[in-house]
Amino acid sequence: MNTDCNRVPVPIYHIFKADAYFHTLDMIENIIKFSKYKHFFVIVGINEITKPFFDTLFLNHHYNQYTYIYEKSSSRSTRLISNILKRLLHIELLNFENDLLKYISNSSINSLILHSNFTTMFYLLFSFMKNINKTWVCWGSIYNPKRSNFIKYTLGIYLYKIIYNNYSNIICTMQADCDHLIKLYNVKNTCFIPYYSDLCIVAKSLIKEEIKNNNIRVLLGNNGSCVDSYYADLRKLEIHKNKNIEIDCMLNYGCTEKQKLNLISTAVSHFGSQFKAHTTLLPKEQYYNFMSNCDIYISSVKAQSGLGAIYLLLLLGKKIFLAGKNYEHIHSFDAIIYQSDQIMEFSFQEFCKPLTNKEKEHNYLVTMKLLNIEDVVIKWEQFYNKLS
Repeated sequence: MNTDCNRVPVPIYHIFKADAYFHTLDMIENIIKFSKYKHFFVIVGINEITKPFFDTLFLNHHYNQYTYIYEKSSSRSTRLISNILKRLLHIELLNFENDLLKYISNSSINSLILHSNFTTMFYLLFSFMKNINKTWVCWGSIYNPKRSNFIKYTLGIYLYKIIYNNYSNIICTMQADCDHLIKLYNVKNTCFIPYYSDLCIVAKSLIKEEIKNNNIRVLLGNNGSCVDSYYADLRKLEIHKNKNIEIDCMLNYGCTEKQKLNLISTAVSHFGSQFKAHTTLLPKEQYYNFMSNCDIYISSVKAQSGLGAIYLLLLLGKKIFLAGKNYEHIHSFDAIIYQSDQIMEFSFQEFCKPLTNKEKEHNYLVTMKLLNIEDVVIKWEQFYNKLS
């Protein structure tokens, strides 16, 4: 006789992209640490650089419920349908996405949570898989077409309405994205849940008596996916280039070698030795220590990017300049931050002036409240319970 006691727990599958690196590593580690449910992780786009970090994570936790789908030298898929639609709609499928679709089709998966951002073609083909309880965790990449091209706008809205409404659930890491999905795409099953985060614990270990740097250390962005926005940030900082300032720029993943070299060449031509590019992946503890030593953080990227880095720097009392979705989200819970467009309005003294102790405490408390691990764990466990 079948009973609940005899039933083998069915794992909840998670799809993560390796190129999100720290974010993906943190999410997986915290799911393993805090969830009572059975989880299986599929890491896509793995290469020889990222693999050792994921190997170490799973080894440290004695966890064997995972698999890798490797990045290939040729990024384009050879699927006939993707090639046809690429010509018609200028959308394509990446090779590892093609491999991922095959893996899903050949596996017995009941519930699957798709994290991170994929191509339109992948989303479309994935939406046709009707026998899976599909959840998408939105990292701020909701399709938002320009109205200047009526045909493309209408087609895009129609296509993504199909895609978004084929998910059983959509979880957003920003409330504004939930509102956008409801308003533009009539999505019903969407909610805001922050990711698990041990940043509150990390921040406590990093907070120490403040050591004054000889120069003001400015950190640009959190990874190379922000590379296009770095040019604007450098132009804004140019008025301070003859002052006591050092610029650290994160280019350790998320951009091509050509993008990396072009940015470094431009920055060095303007700032010389004041500019330093960070192009290698650091172990997490070294990365956190590096972040704690900056004075000012700037990210002018308009899309959601680097929320984990921003939360950590809020907890550490750093001065933060943001734009777009990041600014709107962080400002919405009353944190004291600045818009990156304000940089050129400040004198060097105003720009460098740190937050007061009262302002630092305020940012610490509002961020602690948002990321409260007990509350976040309860919300995710309640969600996993619906899937199990």
